[in-house]
Amino acid sequence: IMTSESQALLLDRSNGHLSAQFVPNVSGTSSIFGLCLMMLSVVFSSMQTLFVRILHTHYSSFELAFSRGFVQLVLSFLWILFTPKLSFWGPPSSRIWLVLRGLAGFIGMSCLYYSLHLLPLGDTTVIFFTAPLITAILAALLLKEPISVYEICAGILCLFGVFLMTNPFHKQHLNIIIQTNDRFLGVCSGLCAALAVAIAYILVRKMGASVDFKVNVFYFALISTLLSPIGMKLSGSNFNIHSLLPQKTFEWIVLFGIGTVGFIGNALLTLGLQQCEAGPATLMRFLEVPSSFILGIIFLHEIPNTVTILGALIITTTTSSIPLRKWMNSR
Repeated sequence: IMTSESQALLLDRSNGHLSAQFVPNVSGTSSIFGLCLMMLSVVFSSMQTLFVRILHTHYSSFELAFSRGFVQLVLSFLWILFTPKLSFWGPPSSRIWLVLRGLAGFIGMSCLYYSLHLLPLGDTTVIFFTAPLITAILAALLLKEPISVYEICAGILCLFGVFLMTNPFHKQHLNIIIQTNDRFLGVCSGLCAALAVAIAYILVRKMGASVDFKVNVFYFALISTLLSPIGMKLSGSNFNIHSLLPQKTFEWIVLFGIGTVGFIGNALLTLGLQQCEAGPATLMRFLEVPSSFILGIIFLHEIPNTVTILGALIITTTTSSIPLRKWMNSR
């Protein structure tokens, strides 16, 4: 699932004011190459949420957040270490914003993983993709960016789609029985994840191009690694490194894979955004929604019903149309 700095790049591209650090090369073969990178990023992002869903019965959301944070902390540390003239801590004037961005990202990830404990894979992905709409609203309120009537109408329609995703007319969802309270709590948790990521995006936008995206990833990973044990304690489970160690080889692969594929997916997304235009890039990103449903059906036997599919279509259409519309108007 798209991280806040990657979402910031994508929406900045759609608005037509990309920083010099990410000026794209969209000519000829490079554009096709960029779309291929975007497609690969969708595959890796979908794999990450699939891995979390597979392990949701073995590990709590905070344990999974710790695993991802630790792996990405090591990878981002090495990435910055071998990047010339790049400080781990960023510009002094931006450090408080980097800490807040890391905190918002950690909250978003924890809520997302908790939602994956309660909801099927495809449902959580769709609800999380309400983040662009929430971001547009927050940008209008906090950054004084203009918001159009179209975006307001899209937001209202998206809320109706979220209502349908709660399945108010069906007690039986998919091929399993999900308690009504659990489903409502899962939807709320997914929306909180989208809100937290939208806040993180606003913070990334506020810092601007003065902070390298690698430093954003480093702060997010560091704060997630430090705060996850506190989250375990507050949720009633003590932090024990031995309990986090998998018992089977398959669990080792999946647990390590959560952080690794998430990190690779984010890197591919960033590289892809430098190569192709924002409109096609947006369409590629939203391929994660159907891919999540497909992975859920194949590996988890989670077959959505008609109401869920309708709600997913409404949410995906409304949220993807906003950056696409802005991109078309900026051309």
